[in-house]
Amino acid sequence: MPVVLAPGQVLDYRLPMLRGDMVAELQRALIPRFLAVGEDDGLFGPGTRDAVKKFQTSRRLAATGVVDQATARHLGDPGLSQGAVNDAAIRTVPDAHMPDASPKRIILHWTGGGARASELDRKHYHFLIQQDGTVVRGIHGIDANDRPRSGHYAAHTLNTNTKSIGISLCGMLNASERPFRPGPAPITENQLPVLARLVAQLCLRYGIPITRTTVLGHGEVQSLLGIAQRQKWDPLVLPWRTDLSFREVGDMLRSMASVELARAQAAGDTPAEETLEEIALRVAGTDLPGVGIVYDCATWARLEPLCTAMGWSHAGIEDDGVRMTAGGTECFLPIRLLPTPDAPQGAACVRLDDLAEQLNLSPDLSEDGAQIDLQGEIGGAVEEIGPERERARQVTVARGDTLSRIARRELGDAARWTELRDEGGRHFDSVSATRIRPGDIVLIPVAPEPAGGAAPAEVADADVFEAFGRAAESAALVGNGPAAREAGGRIAKACIEAGITDLSHIAYIFATAQHETNFGRQMVEIWRDSTQQRRYQAHPSNAPNNPGDGKLYRGRGYVQLTFRENYRKFGRALDLPLEDRPEMVADPDIAARVLTLGMSRVGYRSPRLVLPSFGFDGDFDFFNARRIINADRDKHEPRYGTSRGEGIARHARDFRAAMSGITI
Repeated sequence: MPVVLAPGQVLDYRLPMLRGDMVAELQRALIPRFLAVGEDDGLFGPGTRDAVKKFQTSRRLAATGVVDQATARHLGDPGLSQGAVNDAAIRTVPDAHMPDASPKRIILHWTGGGARASELDRKHYHFLIQQDGTVVRGIHGIDANDRPRSGHYAAHTLNTNTKSIGISLCGMLNASERPFRPGPAPITENQLPVLARLVAQLCLRYGIPITRTTVLGHGEVQSLLGIAQRQKWDPLVLPWRTDLSFREVGDMLRSMASVELARAQAAGDTPAEETLEEIALRVAGTDLPGVGIVYDCATWARLEPLCTAMGWSHAGIEDDGVRMTAGGTECFLPIRLLPTPDAPQGAACVRLDDLAEQLNLSPDLSEDGAQIDLQGEIGGAVEEIGPERERARQVTVARGDTLSRIARRELGDAARWTELRDEGGRHFDSVSATRIRPGDIVLIPVAPEPAGGAAPAEVADADVFEAFGRAAESAALVGNGPAAREAGGRIAKACIEAGITDLSHIAYIFATAQHETNFGRQMVEIWRDSTQQRRYQAHPSNAPNNPGDGKLYRGRGYVQLTFRENYRKFGRALDLPLEDRPEMVADPDIAARVLTLGMSRVGYRSPRLVLPSFGFDGDFDFFNARRIINADRDKHEPRYGTSRGEGIARHARDFRAAMSGITI
């Protein structure tokens, strides 16, 4: 809307300051002209006065900072900065490019490349705005960043990719910050209105509010979110307005998007509703028609038809999920009520990836996306470590790994790859060696240890462990500081001795120890003989004919190791009599070894769910790493004010930032 003044009326900076809708309209008229006024808060302060002066100078008016009739008339003229761009349709990308997803924020970038988007650019961002104003879609959809899988999502911001949309302006090849040089392909003014409309459209579609923590530049992530970055400054320097600070540019971009969002809402633009589709489902060789659902970027199964068709049972739905018995295996699954055709008010459904994890099944999606097959033997996750495993340690195949590379890293000689074995204990040959994939388990031969378990060799000095302790203390929750400092050094020592040197991995181990036991402030589960605890006895991992197993093998250690089978498994892995002497797990040094071994190699729920499966420093999936411990990452956690997975992830990022000065 144009700024319309009554005869003789002016808008100016005075005390007390003018405020109201007319001032807000003035600010919204200035923002698209790239004049920093902060937010359109309806308050005529010094920032608005300075923006008016700049506008008046650009139109060869007296730079008084006072909005009179002449200034108002010029504000009603689109001028060169808006041009035809602001007259374009509000929609910038089609609905098909905005799939069902649940992003929480939008992060703005520049590519550091030329005027057009390259194939490499398209791998890293969801949308790119070229210098001719056209929008190019990235290779990975927005939904891919809901639960990132290695190599299958847009990796645009260090440790902040989960549930983050990445938009990039094409340009700034070979740019330097100090002294500022924009390079041969500087970003242009014409890209910003397109950016504002695109941000507004995405915010409307996904219900993202426009605030400093939900729409921000890459160069603001560290200061606003507290997540360490590598000296990023994009896209917060405008080559045509180098006088503006990072914060002024960020606020201006948010204000431009707010203006476009208001226009979109006024035009009656509404976000698309989530849709529910059926998908063919097969579980352990049994076809289950009418049970599978695709909804909200995930695949689900209707609980009741699933149990009926498979002959499974459950004891009723609890507040946060359902405890189900499937083929003799008991598992606990989060549930969600979804509006199915036969139950518009909501039918209880379980996520298929949670079901697969709990029952040790492998999900396989057909090429056409029409069927998902959960393959394997139900309950196959419960296994003892046989003699072959006792003489080997496990590593998880990472991206780019070959058997030769693993042998060089783990054994010091690439030619020793023929000594490596697969998860079943079989030696690799020239054919099977080519079939390894990220996430696979490889067994590394180790020399037998003396009885009693010789302590690993020291690999770092005490100063490093003390540094980790201080880092844990500085980032710990209130009240956990002293315990975090003591446990942090001890856990770091166990990590390094076990070969864990990736700082994101160590940070996530810290966050897990904090979540589970407040860094060992409660090393033994308090036994109250509750309903939940009595269920321990019926768990297949305990001996059904020994009524004391539930209490005897209750939770102990930094991660609350539970059940006889787990005490046996970790005892064999560490060559310690944990099954016979379960109280040993509460010893802080042994607890640290159990914690690091379980999260990095053996796994608590599956040997495939270990830290390397979720990436490495700079690209680690802090949210989904919760799957190592439990399938409860989406459960609301009151003490975090968000989901359990996101709450733990936030603290893990804090620990990682606190470790930024540590070198191993």
